[in-house]
Amino acid sequence: MIKRELPRLIKLGNIAFKSQLIEYIEAVTYAGYKQTKLVFKIPKPFFNYEEKTITVLLSFEKVVNILNRY
Repeated sequence: MIKRELPRLIKLGNIAFKSQLIEYIEAVTYAGYKQTKLVFKIPKPFFNYEEKTITVLLSFEKVVNILNRY
């Protein structure tokens, strides 16, 4: 597998997010048939974190393969 340079946006199914957020992915979980949940843990000031969860309409395997490219 060849690692690629980070693009401005990473598209996963029906959503796209800034490539800088890829380092804040805490978990990738199976959420159902062709659904995958991504959990972001974004740092805030004073050692706090903001946790965001998004659901992607792609299979778990496809999401992991796309994320492993970067």
